[in-house]
Amino acid sequence: MTNENFTIRKAVEADYPSVNFLYHKTYTLYHDNMPDQYKKMPASTLPKGTFLNIIEDKKELMIVAEKNKEVVGVLYAITEKDDGDDWAQAYNRVSVEEISVSPKHFNQGIGTKLMQAAENWAKEQNISDVTALVYAFNDNAVNFYKKNYFTPYSVRMNKKIK
Repeated sequence: MTNENFTIRKAVEADYPSVNFLYHKTYTLYHDNMPDQYKKMPASTLPKGTFLNIIEDKKELMIVAEKNKEVVGVLYAITEKDDGDDWAQAYNRVSVEEISVSPKHFNQGIGTKLMQAAENWAKEQNISDVTALVYAFNDNAVNFYKKNYFTPYSVRMNKKIK
């Protein structure tokens, strides 16, 4: 998938430093907003071995957005399947575990194109549900998902007891 400004493609081993950098940006945001739950992150937030396993696994998707030979965005998604039980329906869905775009490339449609590629990947597997977990403090992410027609289906509430 290409646009005149950027290309969406599967991640390859050479992308590791850039993907790790984008992951670090995301987890720094988590730490800054939830320091009681996230420790300060080391430089490598995504171990290289984990990254290599992801790009080889057919049930996982790691794609990047590339602009002028620079990785400026990443999306990581997995398939989730549950056969159901007496209480719950079975499900088969794609879960977006990570999406990150370099701040200097915000509002250029990169995140939306990454999401569209993930949705196409889900369709190729006959999966009709795509889900994502987003923290309530992350207004940019909440608005991004709303813009891409995601709707909330559950809300997890938290209370700190001292």
